[in-house]
Amino acid sequence: MKIIHTGDIHLDSPFTSLNPIEAEKRRNALRAAFSSMILYAKTEKVNLFLICGDLFDDECVTKDTCLTICKEMASVPDCSFIITPGNHDPYKENSPYKLVSFPDNVYIFSSSDITKVEIDECGVCIYGSAYLSDTKDGYSLLKAPLIDKTKLNILMHHGDLDVTSSPYSPISSRQIEESGFDYVALGHIHRGTEIKKAGESAFAYCGCIEGRDFGECGYKGAIVGDIEKGSINLRHVRFSNKRYEVVSHDVTGCESFSDCIADIAEKCAPFGDDTLLRVELTGVVSEGFSADTEVLAGIVKSPFYLEIKDRTLALLNMKKLKEDKTLAGEFYRALEEKLFSDDEEEKRIAAEALKYGLRAIYGLEIKA
Repeated sequence: MKIIHTGDIHLDSPFTSLNPIEAEKRRNALRAAFSSMILYAKTEKVNLFLICGDLFDDECVTKDTCLTICKEMASVPDCSFIITPGNHDPYKENSPYKLVSFPDNVYIFSSSDITKVEIDECGVCIYGSAYLSDTKDGYSLLKAPLIDKTKLNILMHHGDLDVTSSPYSPISSRQIEESGFDYVALGHIHRGTEIKKAGESAFAYCGCIEGRDFGECGYKGAIVGDIEKGSINLRHVRFSNKRYEVVSHDVTGCESFSDCIADIAEKCAPFGDDTLLRVELTGVVSEGFSADTEVLAGIVKSPFYLEIKDRTLALLNMKKLKEDKTLAGEFYRALEEKLFSDDEEEKRIAAEALKYGLRAIYGLEIKA
């Protein structure tokens, strides 16, 4: 039996970090990535299409998007689509799952408890549950319906793994090991994992199919492959149209942005028009140093989207600031202990606070 295991698609995600035009392009790319999976299911004769939560960003999803994906699912009538509503598209009164008529080959879990759907022609039992709001308690897998050991048993679960305090339906590796499921298809974490084993049960996070911000770098996709009782042969396949990437460059000692722009452009050269690229500048620079996205964009023309994050620390006269009687001095003294902390993260945050705070006090432009 051939399956696709996906989730965290977030159709009609707002992409709030982008301007409206670029955000609409990203939403279109997200729909295109989902359509690519449907086409794959059709051409590869996939039997089972598992969507483990967050198919929609339900506060933003449009009726047009819902009708489009229903039409696409109906175009693969021999494939069974099984959906577990997640924390971003819970099964509630105004949910797309209640407002839209899905085709006959789509099954949507609607209970917060584990229930079962059997696909007799495939000899498989699918178990799952639904979020009814944006959080969900964990549950004992021992309360799941009795497993028929003669069949292939798959659990679909949207939640955190081995995080007992999580408000997102936590599940443990021990529970998976003791569950008796052949495969546990996980959703909620946007970074996909390799196929792992807990006892006799295989499990994996599929990850998202398109990154939505710079915390989700690289190409994305879904888990696909063959699965039967006693044999699981699954792999990750790319379906993303675009990718987010971050390039970091230390500009310590540079007097101006022009001193380092050639080196930065060389680092950016491998990324083409399928990339949303962020350049992060780090290090210690002179107080007059100023990064310029437009200048860099004039040289690095290939990325789909380009931005600069200036995380440098200006070389300041600390002794002078410490003795300063103005607001700038007070601000420095309030941060001084953290600026020299042994905790590198605390030191980094204090340095950024000092940089932005002093620029605000001096009436200078603040660039995030």
